[in-house]
Amino acid sequence: MPETEPATVSEPTAAAVDDVAGGAGGRRDGHRRPPRAVRAAVLLVLVLVACGINLGHVWRYDEVSPIDEAQHLDSLIRIPRGDLIGSGERMGQETLRIETCHRIDSPFDAAVPPCEPGAPPLDVTTFQEEGYNTAYIHPPTYYFVDGVLARVVDAVLPGDHDLLTTGRLAGLIWVVGGVVFLWLLLDELDAGLVARSALILLAVTAPTVLHGSATVNPDATALMTGAAVLWAALRWERERVGAWLPLALTALAAATKVTNLMGVAVVLLYLVLRAVSRSGLTDEPRWWTWRVARAHLLAPGGTGRRLLAMVAGMLGVVVTVSFAWFIGQKLLEVAPPSTVPMVYRYQFDRFPFTDIATSWHQTISPFVERYVAPFLRTRTVLTTAAVVDLLLVAGPVAGTILAGRRTRERTLGVAALVVLPLVGPVLALFNAVVQGLFVVVPSRYGLSIVPALLGASVPVLRRRVPLAVGCVVAAAALLGVVSAIAWPAA
Repeated sequence: MPETEPATVSEPTAAAVDDVAGGAGGRRDGHRRPPRAVRAAVLLVLVLVACGINLGHVWRYDEVSPIDEAQHLDSLIRIPRGDLIGSGERMGQETLRIETCHRIDSPFDAAVPPCEPGAPPLDVTTFQEEGYNTAYIHPPTYYFVDGVLARVVDAVLPGDHDLLTTGRLAGLIWVVGGVVFLWLLLDELDAGLVARSALILLAVTAPTVLHGSATVNPDATALMTGAAVLWAALRWERERVGAWLPLALTALAAATKVTNLMGVAVVLLYLVLRAVSRSGLTDEPRWWTWRVARAHLLAPGGTGRRLLAMVAGMLGVVVTVSFAWFIGQKLLEVAPPSTVPMVYRYQFDRFPFTDIATSWHQTISPFVERYVAPFLRTRTVLTTAAVVDLLLVAGPVAGTILAGRRTRERTLGVAALVVLPLVGPVLALFNAVVQGLFVVVPSRYGLSIVPALLGASVPVLRRRVPLAVGCVVAAAALLGVVSAIAWPAA
């Protein structure tokens, strides 16, 4: 019997509509929201705590980070003055001078010349990666913003400072943005005041997050952009903001670092799943056929069509920004990327299918990182970090299971948990296809997914025991970091 399109397309179920309506007007568990003044005070405290431990990190960690901070610093110095960097360019003398005086936290430091401000120009080829600036692959947005702010900080802060110190201080803009957007996201998901505070503390005290935000590194943008895009998409879904906001924040994510698009990927998958759920497609016995799917998802004026239109818009923004920067890189190219040591060292003869397939575990959890600043290598910090790594995976799994059917929380949990193991293979495949190299993907490349994982944990934190566990671990993590700043391990 031939398939026929249904005469009408069902609208969202009552459960789905009820979920979309929740999260802004009151708590679903019947408890009243704390007064606005209380919420503002708690948010202010969280911002101050996050900024405080970042300032402590800057104070205790004077050396140049081995996680490419010298290259990022070189870009921060040059890009605000219009000196965009292409492949094949080497670091400038100002960067080299700063490294000789601050030193680098790496065995390579033995080869770095001594700090002599009045000495002749330094031989750039004697520095790491033969002096090549390997940060040319990143868009200039982060370096321009932080570079300008670093000069403002230098102008208003008493005393003499170099751009390594003021550049690190300028990174506080991303710290504040990360806390604020995480707060807004968790509030949108109806997290209680205690729960959202604990989740934010777990994020900002993680050594990987702290190191990225307290050094010159575009990883500092991951938490903020991941939380901002997801929050804007959830607000837009409930028709509380215009479509321009999630699209603009998607452009910001794409224009800061390509790995931030992993957070965008979670949002895209979430919107697709919501389109399927809210269009009533899965209620049809033949939902897998093209005619039925098209009739539900693309029905004029339907919810599915609206959500998929946003997916198309976000993809268009990502492609446009990424392609523009790709063209920019080609125009700025001084020498082919294959001539850069960091590139040709990882080139392969045979396509690394096996390595790509086994890289799925690299970003589970995104907080796992082999490098921790020396002063943070205390028993308390390392122990709580390991527990937080576990909670960052167990929390979303439990929250997704406990969340109601067809709710935003369950859909978000599914989207985050599907994307999480794909970050490593996707980025490894991208490097292999686009750049012809294989690099073991660092776990920090999945940091933009952390806001979604925290959001997916909200349902489980509505129960007393898990909430108590989360609060205890968050307090221990904060205490560990503060203690390490006050009494460093090394």
